[in-house]
Amino acid sequence: DYRVKIYKTERYDKINSAFAYGGIDLTAATIEENFGIPIHYYSIINFKGFQDLVGALGGIDIDVEKDISFSDRITGTTFKLSEGTQTLSGIEALNYSRYRSDGEGDFGRMRRQQQVVGSIAEQTLSFRSVPKLTKIYQAVENNFKTNVNFTDITLLALKLRSMGSEGIEVIP
Repeated sequence: DYRVKIYKTERYDKINSAFAYGGIDLTAATIEENFGIPIHYYSIINFKGFQDLVGALGGIDIDVEKDISFSDRITGTTFKLSEGTQTLSGIEALNYSRYRSDGEGDFGRMRRQQQVVGSIAEQTLSFRSVPKLTKIYQAVENNFKTNVNFTDITLLALKLRSMGSEGIEVIP
């Protein structure tokens, strides 16, 4: 939610708005221009693909940090999670990672998103996910875009699996 100058415009807006204005190309250029970070590769997954991926994994194990209750805009229902370790479904994982109605706002939301992505990465790269590879592929094939070729994705997955989740550094 950083407010930045959108690349090649006079407009200042939230950085995520660059995607709405010009897709991944404008987003990458805006990041490069504002932060000096070259973006060579990208991956994008939509909400449906995210939910389907978590479903294909059989849910993800998360230690929910606090009781959560709010009105879910996607399903129009009240969403509730209790504190503690549990297996979240796709919609639960999505809502948990999007929740920002506590005193922490976006900072808490970013931490929860990192927790969810870490759990997905760990569970996707584990040996228990091998029988689920077809379901995982089907979950993301129409809901995922990347400019990383299949060979590089395979090599990266093998490297991440041998490294484990403790080898992944998260920069808040």
